[in-house]
Amino acid sequence: MSITLREPELKFGKVKEVDGSSIILYADFLERKFGGTNYCAEVGAYVNCGGANGNTICTISKVQITEIDKTKRGDNGLEIYTEERRVVTLSILGCDVGGKFNRGVKRLPTINYDTYFLSSDQVNQLIGINLEEDKEHFCVTDKSDDNQTYLNLDKLMGRHTAILGTTGSGKSCTVASIVQSILSSYECPRILFFDIHNEYPSAFGYNQSDQNDSFKSRTNAIPWSKFSLPYWFLDLDEFFGVYNIEPGSNQKAIIKKIITQLKVTEAEKQHIKEIIVSADTPIFFSIDTLLADLKSEKDSQSSATAKKPYESIILKIEAVRQDTRYSFLHSKMDDETSVVSV
Repeated sequence: MSITLREPELKFGKVKEVDGSSIILYADFLERKFGGTNYCAEVGAYVNCGGANGNTICTISKVQITEIDKTKRGDNGLEIYTEERRVVTLSILGCDVGGKFNRGVKRLPTINYDTYFLSSDQVNQLIGINLEEDKEHFCVTDKSDDNQTYLNLDKLMGRHTAILGTTGSGKSCTVASIVQSILSSYECPRILFFDIHNEYPSAFGYNQSDQNDSFKSRTNAIPWSKFSLPYWFLDLDEFFGVYNIEPGSNQKAIIKKIITQLKVTEAEKQHIKEIIVSADTPIFFSIDTLLADLKSEKDSQSSATAKKPYESIILKIEAVRQDTRYSFLHSKMDDETSVVSV
């Protein structure tokens, strides 16, 4: 059932100024009550600027009260008094098209049109969540929160998702809350994420002063110092990116040829058959042998110009080898286990 985005009881102000990126309105109310829930003019709240041009979906970015000096005629002549004006600034998100949210707007609202708070049910309708029909949703907000937020796990994990915000805005807390909600809502979720700054262990029961066994028993936090992702597991493009091999140069061709030769040799050594071995195949090769082969080929070149690309590659690989930030790539160097079947 479609829900109106212009609920009379949630009307709280009128549009007074419009430009290309924001809308300023004067609020008659900073708080409204509807369906037993209080809706406030607070930063981040969703608002609809309903008008003849359709529904413009916005979020509140600023709330202020300004004081204006006015005059009125009294018993003793003109008197000056102060009037408070509730000013709310909105950031434009998109518009309503056929009951669904659409990024961008074709026409902006005009002056003096009404504005309405949006309830959680209205927002859910806009983004396509039907709590009656969609059984794969889970709540990511506190149960006592007036506005509940739900995510569809299949849609969340089946698409690219970005959580953006300025420093201190709560990006890490949002990620932790989403993962905690998934753990609480599903029996056997499988989630892997890389916490290179060691931000999340405390959110999953690894805080010594406040342990949470319900999360800790279902998670495994591997210290970054023990994490290992072998360099030979990288495909060729990833290897180029990590070791700063220059695009558009013959450095790529040199590296591709030698790595392919090393992986073919290793496949024969480990009796890996019935696969086509390429530079992308996850088969072990020694990076020390790679460097040795590069130096050997460099020495076989007859001119300084011909030797230059080899010298550049060697310097770049050795620099990454010595960089402690990439130690996870070069740990357990004696482990020659390959990923492909033998």
